[in-house]
Amino acid sequence: MSIWQIIFLSGAVSSFVVMAIILARLNRRETVAESVTAPGAASNVSLSEILAMGIVTAATDLVFIFKRATTTVYLFSLLFGRRLVSGVKKILLQVENHFSGLIATVHGRNHHAMIENRRGAVSFFLEQIKIDKRR
Repeated sequence: MSIWQIIFLSGAVSSFVVMAIILARLNRRETVAESVTAPGAASNVSLSEILAMGIVTAATDLVFIFKRATTTVYLFSLLFGRRLVSGVKKILLQVENHFSGLIATVHGRNHHAMIENRRGAVSFFLEQIKIDKRR
């Protein structure tokens, strides 16, 4: 796993633990739905319950954001990796073509030789051998 995946996973786990603690504390108390109040009367929701609902909402939003960010980063890294690999492949093919052309030139098989074929010689090296033999 990469460092970003570990960070996002730890954020998701910690927000899940906080959410579980808040829900456990809320279940111990009397919920708003169980308390019967008359219409128009003030409800007996405490400030801590309102804050707990806000924290639970924020925690679920954070988990969603971390999941979405992890997916986005993963997809962009795949796209970047694909482009990087294709670029490296293209460069390696150019290098391979260059060296295979040089090898073919040395062996005299390339019709675009670096040195023009003089006096019917197959390659520069063979021509040099002929010249040396004549001497």
